[in-house]
Amino acid sequence: MRIFGQIVLIMDCCRDELSASPYGRLNLTDAEADGAQRVPRLEIYAGPKGARAQEGALTPDGPIAGYLTNAVLRALREMPPNVVGQISANRLNDYISWNWSRLVPDGTEPPKPRIHPPFTDQTVMYFPSGREELVDQEFSVPVDRSPDFKVWLQSMAPNSELPRNVGMFTDKIVTWVGSDPPIDIELSKPNDAGRQTFALRLLAIPHDLQMNVPDRTAPLIFTPGGGRVDL
Repeated sequence: MRIFGQIVLIMDCCRDELSASPYGRLNLTDAEADGAQRVPRLEIYAGPKGARAQEGALTPDGPIAGYLTNAVLRALREMPPNVVGQISANRLNDYISWNWSRLVPDGTEPPKPRIHPPFTDQTVMYFPSGREELVDQEFSVPVDRSPDFKVWLQSMAPNSELPRNVGMFTDKIVTWVGSDPPIDIELSKPNDAGRQTFALRLLAIPHDLQMNVPDRTAPLIFTPGGGRVDL
């Protein structure tokens, strides 16, 4: 019925109780909204069908916790966010898969979670990052900028907390292209000084920003959380 815009299921539970049961059709009504099959879905299960969920003490004296729940929450706290402080479902999938042995206690070998990200014809799904040091940073650009005006932004952290992103401008939108699918951010209406503003949500660490402007060949170094950055 397309009641929801997105559907997310994170199931840190066993899947062996009904492993031999046939799937049943949920029939609430004969009606179906157009495009219901394209509603973005994300399903994360603690293991394959027929497997049991795993839990235990994460540290020698720590509380008992589900390994899947811990892995998802840790991933959201550890992963580098995009330019608006978000984590895509696809990158979350990759991170948990690549780091699973590190996200569970030493000596345990539970099966990897089964993660079913959105289909390629669906809208990309995002989670807010769990990084505490994220801050909102305002930028401004001149209205009379060149039609091919671009900026390149990356963090200066050695472990690429923000990989290199390029921002491409139109009259009303700046589109950021990096490790995630392109992200469109609306520009404000021009102010009395002939400038438009936009905001990013970045880690409060030094960043390197470069522009294709002849008289701005040196990179602009700034730390998010201060005053407005004029490009």
